[in-house]
Amino acid sequence: MKLPAAWLCCLLLTSPAWAADTVVSGKVYLERDGKPGRGATDPGLAGVQVSNGETIVKTAADGSYSLPVRDGQTVFMIKPDAYSFPKAADGLPSFWRHYRPNGSPALKYGGIAATSDVARNWDFALQNDRHDSRRGFQMLVFTDSQTASLQDIGYYRQSIVAPLVGQTKARLGTTLGDIVNDDLTLYPAINKVTAELGVPWFHVP
Repeated sequence: MKLPAAWLCCLLLTSPAWAADTVVSGKVYLERDGKPGRGATDPGLAGVQVSNGETIVKTAADGSYSLPVRDGQTVFMIKPDAYSFPKAADGLPSFWRHYRPNGSPALKYGGIAATSDVARNWDFALQNDRHDSRRGFQMLVFTDSQTASLQDIGYYRQSIVAPLVGQTKARLGTTLGDIVNDDLTLYPAINKVTAELGVPWFHVP
């Protein structure tokens, strides 16, 4: 059956936005060689969930996946049991990647810098979790640190972080609420202090 031209035009105009999405691809692998990037001895991991915040896919037998992504979205792993995330350069868990080819609009604190528009080799690493699950699960929860200056971050280190260094068996930690009192220039400094705990740390906006 032939559709009238007006109907075809209507169908084109109402086509879903995802039809124009970029498709990113990569592999989730087990980090073994201790070097940045996937090495020859780092095998792919099957069945790991990867998401763009809307869609969730599972990696194939060789660890590969593909996922649609739009400007402004973030692609991330959902951690399976018995694994942990390696650390990024700032000491926080490395498990996500932004897709923002043109970066954020002009913002007071800069926002997200322009990212590469390359859609291949979006690889993510996992490492074996050495914790004994039979000992239960502990976590640390901080709320509203609200450090408004470098001096405040010094107090945060002295009063909150230092007493816990080497003394906690927590397997993860999280900070809820206001972290740096809306001054984002302080964010790297407080991350550096929190990373001294040696605990995978996640911020909840």
